[in-house]
Amino acid sequence: MKRFLTVLTLTLLAPSASAVAILGHLSNAAVLPSLMGTDQDVYVWLTNMTQGRVVSRAALKDGTFLLNIPAALALPTRPLDVCSGVTVKPARVPVYQTETLVLYNRAHDRLLGPLVQADDPRTPTRIVRWMYSDVAATVQGRCTGLNTTYNLKLRKGWNGVMTVSTSGNFHVTNPDRNLPYWLLGDLKLDQASRTLPASFFRQP
Repeated sequence: MKRFLTVLTLTLLAPSASAVAILGHLSNAAVLPSLMGTDQDVYVWLTNMTQGRVVSRAALKDGTFLLNIPAALALPTRPLDVCSGVTVKPARVPVYQTETLVLYNRAHDRLLGPLVQADDPRTPTRIVRWMYSDVAATVQGRCTGLNTTYNLKLRKGWNGVMTVSTSGNFHVTNPDRNLPYWLLGDLKLDQASRTLPASFFRQP
């Protein structure tokens, strides 16, 4: 069977038989020498730190990275948890949410992050995160007693999910524009291989 690679910068729209990838550009890569100690041999990790899992990793070259996600990758999905007042159809749709994008350099054994996809690194009004859904689904409604609304369509596979904040209100929807990535540098972990699970360091 022929394999296809779908590369999207906003939303990953790929059938289950396809490999997918996240193409990104780090807008403030110039800070790497001062924060990481080098801008060479730096890798981007797409991780779920809570589960101790690296979903994908890729070299950062000239500020650009391409994270390949295997089509057959088994993900520990859980029912999507939303607040009261929001309707999910079908109910309890199985999803997997990545937690953090980070950078790693083997020579310094240093982990740095997080990376955020946003319109501004410190005062963002739009932030994009990645979510995998086992099935196509819709998420709509307003959280009871809260200032958060959903108008989100999930396709089977990987999806970009954008949160828009305006005057203290939050709207969760599909991305409508391509946003850059930024290194915040709030997380700095030296001797990372002695702290994190060994599975984090098997590749590359």
